[in-house]
Amino acid sequence: MRNILVKGNRVTGLIDWECAGWFPAHWEYIKANWTDFDAEDWVRDLREFIPPFDLENRADWAVGWSRSWRGRLDL
Repeated sequence: MRNILVKGNRVTGLIDWECAGWFPAHWEYIKANWTDFDAEDWVRDLREFIPPFDLENRADWAVGWSRSWRGRLDL
């Protein structure tokens, strides 16, 4: 969310692409849940534009990756 530059209602740029690449579909959902800010609306609305992978998100949480990145589990 903080890597998208917006002016008015138009996206003007994207920054911080060092992790860009092809990843399995569930990874985008899991990674989008890794927030380091209070983003209740973000986590709730995320399910509207990225298909949810709740099982995979819980598995990621269980092995500790998300916690090490200050992730959250809001299901």
